[in-house]
Amino acid sequence: DENADQKDIQTIANDRALILKKAENKIRVLEQLVNSPKYNFRNSVVYCGVGKNGEESIIDSVSRILNKNGRYESCQFTGKTVNRSEVLDCLKLAITILLLP
Repeated sequence: DENADQKDIQTIANDRALILKKAENKIRVLEQLVNSPKYNFRNSVVYCGVGKNGEESIIDSVSRILNKNGRYESCQFTGKTVNRSEVLDCLKLAITILLLP
């Protein structure tokens, strides 16, 4: 049933949002992971919630961390992204950062 599926999707989205909201130091931990030789974030998708990390938006903080030192290249896509074909190109070449409301 499509209505039941929509309710399940909404429940999962709400649970995910709560986990993200409660996660402390997530930007700091991301920076540690990115700088670790154990992890390779190439061709990854990073989901960001709406919000601020101090004065900077979370999506901008994540982009800055990923692009730091030229180790990775990232692309941001939000609900305001106009050229959707860029999404496919970026998925092939870089880390993609999606902003979810």
